[in-house]
Amino acid sequence: MLVAPPGAGKTLLLHLLAARLPSGLRSVYVPNPRLTPAELAAWTLGQLGSPRWPDPETVLRAYVAHLAQSGGALVWLVDDADRLPAATARWLLASAARPDGGLRLVFTAVDDKTEGLAVFRSLVRVDSLSRPMRAPEVAQYVFERVYRARGGDALRARLAAALAEIGEASGGNPRAVNAACERLVGRP
Repeated sequence: MLVAPPGAGKTLLLHLLAARLPSGLRSVYVPNPRLTPAELAAWTLGQLGSPRWPDPETVLRAYVAHLAQSGGALVWLVDDADRLPAATARWLLASAARPDGGLRLVFTAVDDKTEGLAVFRSLVRVDSLSRPMRAPEVAQYVFERVYRARGGDALRARLAAALAEIGEASGGNPRAVNAACERLVGRP
């Protein structure tokens, strides 16, 4: 679990992790975890390209077991985990505790909203996200934001000239860097 202040880059980190997982790991990004276990299982299967099933939890368990048998796993990347309903959090924890290792959980949460996550007793606090980014980190962060937005070659060329300005103007604060990126790609 990654716990950090708002605007620290938690969502971007989940997207980068999804893009860089080894080939045997299938990932599903969960942007809104306010779902029951059955809803989360159905939504996950849909994200994996599966048709609807009357019992999505059973089908998902079978899929995870299949992945584990072939040396793989399903990685749930849950953003804003502090919004998980308690029953869903317990279900996720029980699912991940299976001995086959076919399910992995990665959570992000805002540092002042973790009281609902007591079911996950082993929170790991990452303090490095509470400090401003250094210039090379700003450059990498901005590149990844523009790459995800599919900005094109002309935008990437403008980006090379703008990185130093963004780093200086933002003071390394991820939220300010993100706002500068949005302005750069022409979004409000």
